[in-house]
Formats: sequence, structure tokens, C-alpha cells
Amino acid sequence: MASKEAGKLEWRISVDNGTTERLVPKSGLIEKIFLWLKGLLMKVMVEPVAKFMRKAWKIGADDPAKVVHCLKVGLALSLVSIFYYMRPLYDGIGGNAMWAIMT
Repeated sequence: MASKEAGKLEWRISVDNGTTERLVPKSGLIEKIFLWLKGLLMKVMVEPVAKFMRKAWKIGADDPAKVVHCLKVGLALSLVSIFYYMRPLYDGIGGNAMWAIMT
């Protein structure tokens, strides 16, 4: 059971004799280090990705043609990369055609 009093969350459990016992969260050195590393990871890796995704969503909502163009360019570069790494197809198409598509 949990109760919220004055901004603190308190957990109690029922004991065999009918009373309740308060559970105190651990706050040792290892837990503090873990929480610090978790916060650092969130700040360094997750927040920039979330910021980028919000910005990309805003650009896509403002101008959908840019999103379509980005998808077309991404598809073209992916196909060119596949052809480039498959040597027989690259030899058949030629290097100039590859660079024409990539540029």
C-alpha cells in the first residue's frame, strides 16, 4: 500500500502480527552512483535524440515536401550503395552512373 503525504511516497507492508511496517528505500553509495550514471546517460544520449526528433517532426509538419524529398534521396543512396557493394552490378552500370545518382 502506498500513501502520499507532503510530497513523499511511503510504502507500508502488513506483518504477520497484524501491524504494518514502513519500508525505507535504500540510498547507498552504489544506488547513488547508478542514479547519477542513469541521469548522465539520459542527458547525453536520450535528450539530444528527443530534441532532434521534435525538430524533425516540426519540419515535417511545416513542409511535407521536404520529408518526401529526404525519403527519395535516402532511397536513392541506399540503392546506389547496394549496387556499389555488389561488384558485378557496379561493373555493368559503371562508375559514372553511380556518381550521377549520388550527386
